[in-house]
Amino acid sequence: LSVKAVISFEPLRDSAGFPAVYTLSEILKRDLSTAALRDFEGAVGQIGHKDLASIVYTSGTTGVFKGVMQTHENHLAMLEGVILSGLLGDGQNIFLYLPLAHSFARLIAYAAIAGGGNLLLPTVVDHERSVFDAKVLLKDIQKLEPQFFPSVPRIFEKIMGNMVGAGHSPRKRLISYAIKSYQELKPRKANGEALGVKDQLRLALGEALVAKARRTIFGGRFRYAISGGAPISLEVLQFFHSIGIMIFQGYGLTETTPALTANTVQFN
Repeated sequence: LSVKAVISFEPLRDSAGFPAVYTLSEILKRDLSTAALRDFEGAVGQIGHKDLASIVYTSGTTGVFKGVMQTHENHLAMLEGVILSGLLGDGQNIFLYLPLAHSFARLIAYAAIAGGGNLLLPTVVDHERSVFDAKVLLKDIQKLEPQFFPSVPRIFEKIMGNMVGAGHSPRKRLISYAIKSYQELKPRKANGEALGVKDQLRLALGEALVAKARRTIFGGRFRYAISGGAPISLEVLQFFHSIGIMIFQGYGLTETTPALTANTVQFN
């Protein structure tokens, strides 16, 4: 590649070796010389759909690791498909902790912008390296109350483990009992089965604690989540579905920018 200039999101310690290095703040403030700014805006105006948008390096799941060349048209076509699917694109608040070096996270970020939504980001503890604090991730989610939460399966596994995992405290046993009661009795009631007084009390307890658990984990505005990047177990999906939290699944490759298939609200 013939690099004419570099635009950095953050200040660089050493910019030697590049013909021109600008920070994003300089671009946004238009704090450039008139000639340089005119050149920059002119170059942006000449970009076409077939032009290279980004190179994303993969770890080699389909062979030798490589830099995948993604065009602007690749991204735009993917955005159109995502918005038409109904998963994103109606001004939702999206909590995004996934690294933007990966195509999955980048697609979510673009979809939020294209759909008029808001990106909610986790607490950053190291701004120089853009590192967030995984220990307060759930607290960030609870505080920001997203409507949509894309993630890898591991986070959903941890949430489930925190709710029903091993533990002998009275609170843990009560939550496990309430969730099991809810999972057992809710379908029976939905099928028109008459419940006895004891089962009605069990179901009422289960409904109250499950509703509180949903609000505690994701906040009161949450709609659904999507899992990608690795297989998610049926046990995890069934658990969240049983307490009224929908997790959709997506599959794709960096080479497909990046989605191939996903289940949606209409086909779940």
